[in-house]
Amino acid sequence: MNKVLLKSMYRRRMSCPQVVQQLWDAVKVIRCQHQVPTLEKIAKYMTRVHAVTEEEVSRQLQYCVRDGLLLVRKSKGSKGSKGVEQEGYKLPEIENDNNSKSHDWYCFECHTGGDVIPCQGCHRAYHMSCITNTLGTQDKFICTVCQSCDEDSSLSNVKLSKLNRLLTMVCTTLKDRYSSLVNSSEFLRRSIMIGSPGAQMDIGGAKESWRVSYLVYRPVDLGTMMAAAKSQKYPNVAAFLAQAQSIVHSVVIFHGVLSDLADKSRQMLRECLSEIAKIRACHSCYEAAVLRGRHWFCKPCRPPHQLVFAGSPYMPAKVLQEKDDKLEVVYFGPQHPRATVERESTLPITTPVGHLGKTSPTWSKAMDELARHQKMLTFPNQSSDSDDSDVEEDISKEKISLVKETLPVVKSPASLKRERYSSDEENIKKEEPKKEVAVKKKRGRPPKNSLTPVSASSTPSTTPVSTEPKRKPGRPRRKKPEEEVEEKSPLEKEIISEVASEALNDEEIKVENPRPESPTTTAPTTTKNEEEIVSSSCMEPQVRSFGTQTVKKEKANKEIIAKLKEELDEVRTAHAEELKALKETHAQEVAATKKKQWCYNCEQEAIYHCCWNTAYCSTECQQVHWQREHKRVCRRKR
Repeated sequence: MNKVLLKSMYRRRMSCPQVVQQLWDAVKVIRCQHQVPTLEKIAKYMTRVHAVTEEEVSRQLQYCVRDGLLLVRKSKGSKGSKGVEQEGYKLPEIENDNNSKSHDWYCFECHTGGDVIPCQGCHRAYHMSCITNTLGTQDKFICTVCQSCDEDSSLSNVKLSKLNRLLTMVCTTLKDRYSSLVNSSEFLRRSIMIGSPGAQMDIGGAKESWRVSYLVYRPVDLGTMMAAAKSQKYPNVAAFLAQAQSIVHSVVIFHGVLSDLADKSRQMLRECLSEIAKIRACHSCYEAAVLRGRHWFCKPCRPPHQLVFAGSPYMPAKVLQEKDDKLEVVYFGPQHPRATVERESTLPITTPVGHLGKTSPTWSKAMDELARHQKMLTFPNQSSDSDDSDVEEDISKEKISLVKETLPVVKSPASLKRERYSSDEENIKKEEPKKEVAVKKKRGRPPKNSLTPVSASSTPSTTPVSTEPKRKPGRPRRKKPEEEVEEKSPLEKEIISEVASEALNDEEIKVENPRPESPTTTAPTTTKNEEEIVSSSCMEPQVRSFGTQTVKKEKANKEIIAKLKEELDEVRTAHAEELKALKETHAQEVAATKKKQWCYNCEQEAIYHCCWNTAYCSTECQQVHWQREHKRVCRRKR
């Protein structure tokens, strides 16, 4: 046994921190009842609430007095034996200076008191049985936390600013998942309930914050850790982990080892260790995973990771680190899971894919990421955006080509109409040289001797030019149908009307009768060719089928709407009947309730009458309400 440890051992505190909290609660509750907290009353409270024997209570009270956590004094109570001094216990002073003591009161490993050995490098203390590493100098003891902080060189190649930035990311992740551990003034708080179950009152809360200074030597929370990381106060990862362990130490001392908050703090520590392990494996991968940029997993690290096929079944993966014959890998694919595999169960990345026999969607996504990662390794200076656009263009071209090859060409009625109109326009262009030349007209009333239209056989060179007189003032005459026909041919009018109807009714295809030609037209008509006749004959059955489908859909929709209206009426009728029955039942219950008396304290049914408007369900409620306020206003004759 090391003599240095024995020499430095001394007794700090013997009292259990959880029992101390319970004794403080007992003293406060008894004082709220205007009584002196004597040994008998404290023992009675502890037996009733915590099922502790009177001998154990007496022993723990002695420990608390020795450790300065309770004070003994003589005082007079306002109830019971008035005017008689009694020896009771008093809570310690609210202000407590931790700086007067150089080390913690409780073991950092098991979180209990007793004979502890203080560390010469920090404020922590340990039991002799809790020390796993007894190495140290000849004249002082150094704990394992200090040794790990001095010897940690896992991320020595990372700058201090980047290391603290990574630790800030870890704190952000932990704060999002464990919001109850962010502020120590909130989770290091104890509630003290007094009164009967129906009328309990909390006399603890923020007023009891002085307890933290007597039990927790240095309170730490996630907010403190994040502020230290932003200020670049962590020289290595071990110092950060020591702060996380201090959170567990504080919570276990204040709330107990079996509390829900202690379980949550231990889970937080496990997750913190997991995040630190990821940083130690590859800090570049961890930073990319937290920031979650576009194709973050495909970006190569420096130096790049080894690529293998690992797992069962085989999947492409990156090798993060190697320990003996085991590899820590992270797989390509949707979730990017991590695993530790044997080296013998891996295959090189150059293995032909056909030998693996993979066709699942997860495998396809993993292979796409692997291909993009290998392309980034080959062309490191090329931006990822250009790669993404090239890949997406190739995929879209392949999909379009496949669709064109597999799907038949189906022409819609609108496209057929457009083809017919285009053929008509071509015929008009072909016949344009043979048409008559239109004479440009001026605004106003036309002359009596208007120029007759030129025949189609005349040439443009021999066309006479007419001169019109000057326009007279006044409103121009309305044109006749014959003049309108001279300006636009019937084929052009038909094209304009068809295009307008398509623009207005692009959602539905309506069946329209062909517009008959006006008998008053004087312009020459063009004959239909064989292509127009074929296209119009092909359109007739398609238009008829669309018309019948529209009629059937309208009829089915009307039937569905009528059925839904009937169901809605039935539901409304049933709801009205049920509401009427509930109203009647409620009125009966209200009438029965008004005939009863209710406890003034807990609002249960009362059986004890006190005065004109006060009754109680039990003697406990009567005592609580009597001490609180009813003693001053009671009108009962005595």
